[in-house]
Amino acid sequence: MWQASISKGAELEMWETMVVATMCDSVCSAITNPFDVVKARLMNEAGEESLKYEEGALGAALQIVKEEGPQGLLAGCELRVAWMTIGGIIFWIVLEESQKILRILFDRMHRNSKLKGKSKDLNLKDQASQKLV
Repeated sequence: MWQASISKGAELEMWETMVVATMCDSVCSAITNPFDVVKARLMNEAGEESLKYEEGALGAALQIVKEEGPQGLLAGCELRVAWMTIGGIIFWIVLEESQKILRILFDRMHRNSKLKGKSKDLNLKDQASQKLV
């Protein structure tokens, strides 16, 4: 759908790929933020003598909601979304540019190997014609 409407069936441009990837990064980091909050709180209390969250991940999530309300599971969501979005932009730029460089290098190597193959064929033909003479 995105490809048909923006690039009219052609391969996506780098900026189009980056926009789509950034949107996905933002949405996914917001959706998974509650899991990250629970994980971070459980990890932070590891090694302490008195545990605040004794019932595991589900118990910790329920306790956070009970003590702080549902917004407690969204603690730090804005920062996480911003961090993941910036990281996604950097990742996609590096990926796209690396692919361009690798395509150029591969094309050069492929062209050089074809030229070497042709010169070997010509040398074999020359040698065979010389033997006949």
